[in-house]
Amino acid sequence: MPELPFSDILSAECLQLFIENSPRKRNRIFTPLVTLKAFISQVLSTDGSCRQAVSQVLSERVSEGKKANSINTRSYCKARENLPLEPLIQAVKETGKALHDQSHPSWRWKGHNTLLVDGTTVLMPDTASNQRAFPQQSNQKPGLGFPIARLVGLISLSTGSVLSYAKDPYQDKGSGETSLLSTLFGDISTNDLLLADRYYCTWAIIALLLKQNSHILVQNHAQRKPNFSEGEKLGAKDHMIDWKKPKKSLYR
Repeated sequence: MPELPFSDILSAECLQLFIENSPRKRNRIFTPLVTLKAFISQVLSTDGSCRQAVSQVLSERVSEGKKANSINTRSYCKARENLPLEPLIQAVKETGKALHDQSHPSWRWKGHNTLLVDGTTVLMPDTASNQRAFPQQSNQKPGLGFPIARLVGLISLSTGSVLSYAKDPYQDKGSGETSLLSTLFGDISTNDLLLADRYYCTWAIIALLLKQNSHILVQNHAQRKPNFSEGEKLGAKDHMIDWKKPKKSLYR
């Protein structure tokens, strides 16, 4: 598929999914792959506007001897809105993992491919469908807030690519950052090192990662006070302790 400059990263299967699952296959100009290419170029551009993306398509069509398209952004925006979600998610994971796995050994920490984990929140347009899926915060009066979602992502330390992510409503059972991270354990490979802040320092996370032969480097949780008089001393500022399994899950 020569019209897509990202074919060396996106697999043929992934590109085929865009074509098969796009409802606007018959659009003469903004085909699924042209739309995807324009969308990626828009995100990567310094301008970031839809008009810039449409102008890029116009420039390429003219250079290839094709009929010029209109600079009106309406058709492009409709085509972009109809890009299938699942192939987009797969593309994020596929490209992120490919870049991560290809990182030069010198970028690894003591031979470990290192992943960062962090969470954030995003606001979305205030539509009825968004409010149903990602309700606004409960302390806001109806109609005065925006739909809000929580995201937790795995990021390659060496390349900066996103390997995987999980999303959920901001306020919901099991929507905390530690709970979302637990759904991403399958994307952390054997011998990978997870670098996290102290919020992720829980018995459950450490135990589950060790069980799958992955590693974690994390600062001690603020509510867990270290006691250097306990455990086995290994050296200066270095000792080993045993943690007892808590009576209840620490995911929240």
